[in-house]
Amino acid sequence: PDGKDLRGEDSLLPGDRKRRKGETPFAVRFHLWPRIGVTPTADGMAAILRAPSGALWQFRCVGGTLSIEGSVWIDGQGRALPTQQLVLSGTAPSGGANVSWVFRRAR
Repeated sequence: PDGKDLRGEDSLLPGDRKRRKGETPFAVRFHLWPRIGVTPTADGMAAILRAPSGALWQFRCVGGTLSIEGSVWIDGQGRALPTQQLVLSGTAPSGGANVSWVFRRAR
């Protein structure tokens, strides 16, 4: 209710009725605004995001491995600006998988 905590869960389900053998790789991506600074935590399951105002947010995930990769942001004038993205990746078994995540205001 106070806007300081945003949680979500992505369900990765097979696209057809046939269950395929083996695992399927996946990636869930969160593209960040260009002026957001991001630092991974030591455990590899979270990152600290810093807004230009100094506000800090923590991003944490379960069900995938977190990495930080380059990305592109298209501004209102159609210009491509370099930025970063949070990427949750892993493999889903034939029956599917769940990935949970949270953005929590730290300061």
